[in-house]
Amino acid sequence: MLTRKQLDERKSGLGGSDAPVALGLSKWRTPLDLYMEKIGVPVAVNQETERMRWGSVLEPVIADEWASRTGKRILAVDTQRHPTLPFLLGNVDRLIEGEDAGLEVKTTSGSAVSEWGEEWTDQVPLYYLVQVYHYAAVTGRRTWYFAVLCNGSELRTYVVQTRDDLLAEIVERERVFWECVQTRRPPRPQSPEDAARLFPVSRSITVEASTEVLAAVVHLRECREAITDIAADIAGAETTIKAYMGEADTLTFAGSTLATWRSAKPTQRIDLDALRLRAPKTAARYTITGEASRRFLLK
Repeated sequence: MLTRKQLDERKSGLGGSDAPVALGLSKWRTPLDLYMEKIGVPVAVNQETERMRWGSVLEPVIADEWASRTGKRILAVDTQRHPTLPFLLGNVDRLIEGEDAGLEVKTTSGSAVSEWGEEWTDQVPLYYLVQVYHYAAVTGRRTWYFAVLCNGSELRTYVVQTRDDLLAEIVERERVFWECVQTRRPPRPQSPEDAARLFPVSRSITVEASTEVLAAVVHLRECREAITDIAADIAGAETTIKAYMGEADTLTFAGSTLATWRSAKPTQRIDLDALRLRAPKTAARYTITGEASRRFLLK
């Protein structure tokens, strides 16, 4: 777990966990999320999960056990910073004494284990691969080991030998992202939610579509038509199943349950229109006005 000092330092640059986000390779955050965080715009912070908590608690235990098994001497260090690109910093788990190498400690379980390949290879999830390339740039150490505890009972080792060409590309893309932060020029949206955050209010302006945007419009129409066809197929199949079940609440085959269709308790709701008509002051008192939003319609 990062200390308060380390968390404050992260505001001055990009850390290892920031690198895949800045490159648009995170499954959880977009570059715009990271950009907003770095320029000081309040963002929702994910609460520490049990998995994250145990990962932090077990880090020193796993690191020490890995060192014992491999015979390598490991060293915990303070925040590292690139010698010529100070916005690149890293809180590495361990450095390895006497080697041009470092160590990252991870825990994984369930289906996530399948994201890791054969032991003692460089077949690691892309997110973590970018992370150690970032650390290679910051520390100058070109070899990175992973000590991975799988399902709480299997300790695996992976090793990544960084390549000069890929390292240079990652550093350059991080430099471009940090330039966005310094110039307050947000990165390109990667989701409809990103676009809505950047452009929350419309103005009475018409823009001519570029060739790229026109292709996107055509593609979106095709996708929506495909969804409509799939929705019709889903409705047809569901109707067939429900008609066959009739009043039955469970459908089985060879002893296995295929589907259930059970009655739910009646729901209750307030008739807002009637309330506004009969008690307008009361309705107004408890009416909450949300923020304005834009509605996208494809013609």
